[in-house]
Amino acid sequence: MKKIKRALLWFSLLEKRLFKKPGYVVLLAAVPVIALIMSLIASRSDGIIKVALYCADRTDTVAVSIYDDLITDSGLVGFREAGSREEAEALVRYGAVDTSWVIEGDILEKLYDYVSGRDPEGPVFSIFVREDKPMLLIAREKLSGKIAPYMMREAMKRYIRTDLRDLGEEDEEALNAYYAGAYGKEDILGISYTEKSGASEINYIVIPARGMLAVMTVLCGLAAAMYCRRDVDANVIRPLRGPASLIAECGYILTGVIPAAIVSAASLLAAGVLSDPLREAAALAAFCLCTAVFCTLIMRLIPSGRILAVITPLVVIALIGISPIFFDLGSLKALQMTTPTYHYLMASYNASYLISSVIYAFAVAALCEAVRLTRLLFSKVTARNN
Repeated sequence: MKKIKRALLWFSLLEKRLFKKPGYVVLLAAVPVIALIMSLIASRSDGIIKVALYCADRTDTVAVSIYDDLITDSGLVGFREAGSREEAEALVRYGAVDTSWVIEGDILEKLYDYVSGRDPEGPVFSIFVREDKPMLLIAREKLSGKIAPYMMREAMKRYIRTDLRDLGEEDEEALNAYYAGAYGKEDILGISYTEKSGASEINYIVIPARGMLAVMTVLCGLAAAMYCRRDVDANVIRPLRGPASLIAECGYILTGVIPAAIVSAASLLAAGVLSDPLREAAALAAFCLCTAVFCTLIMRLIPSGRILAVITPLVVIALIGISPIFFDLGSLKALQMTTPTYHYLMASYNASYLISSVIYAFAVAALCEAVRLTRLLFSKVTARNN
């Protein structure tokens, strides 16, 4: 009991001492600011990707219908009106928008030529862009989604006309009505969200917000690791020997991780993106443990506090690039699993990943001990040789 009280007293004193460090306080204050910024981005009506839209032929009812559907759409892609083809191109050239889409005329004729195996006279859409980016390719899926029903209808009419029987032009409206009745009743895809909270409604910003706050929590842990290293080097704290040193170092780093994790959770709660409270709490607790041992490993691998301060930004950049925050790159999954942020992001939505988080913590703790034993053996060999 006395040891527990002593440990809690030691933890509270270190916590109080850490809050006197201006650098750590600034990092902690940045956590809700980042959450607020990303929430504001999510609430923007013009979206993350900006697209200028121009309808070249107002007499084409299909072109006008597609234009009206897109210009009123909101979400990841935000649309604005362009007055002419030249204006649409200029908006891209001067960086006012990311890309411009021009909806050309005679859409049905071009689609029928396309499904019939003939070269249509000109494109259905003209796209102006300075350079292609993954997000722009995603945005073009909206174009595909808008044009797909018309292409399917023209493909059906071509099949009926050429493979079943020869129909005259007077049957055009009948075929359109048949298609609308047979295939236009409901969507082919049925989307169901696994989360019941408002997180699904915020859609594209949920994982990035959670991921960036997780990275900030790791950064606060690395800041605590830097202070720990400096205190040990300056003999402010007497280093422990054996496996107890791992517990002491993780405890020191947790003084920086736990406040950041609490502020992150509060920020996510305020933004309305938390899902199941019990699972969120368990995932956050496991994440704190994983982050503590991860930062301890980094601290043990780096010989001095100054080098640790230099390497910390590089670690943070690597975490942002590797972790599945903006894109989940399957080819990097083995590398992603070496980061605490990966296990936290996965455990936030799937409780089975809590087990992998615990396994990760023990594996990294074993690596920490391996580093300590390797250094101890190296120092003994060096002393013997001298």
